[in-house]
Amino acid sequence: MPAIAAEFATTPGQVGLLVTAFTLACGLCRALRRPIGDRLGKYRIVMLACPLSAPTAGAAMLFAHRLEQRPPPRRSDTSSMDGGSGP
Repeated sequence: MPAIAAEFATTPGQVGLLVTAFTLACGLCRALRRPIGDRLGKYRIVMLACPLSAPTAGAAMLFAHRLEQRPPPRRSDTSSMDGGSGP
């Protein structure tokens, strides 16, 4: 995970949280998909999921684009706080 964190300029902890969130969401969807599919039919579920996936993917791309446009966080200069001779 450190290589992934370095690639995206984030911390390994944040990458770990992302992996955990994805895994939990995937597990929840799998747990709900089977009973709903058995009740409504697999064909209806696919016909419902297809039109919903395009706006969801578009929203995810917009969110990722906005994250990419955000400037990296600034590191605070601690020399002025510890009584050192800062600017």
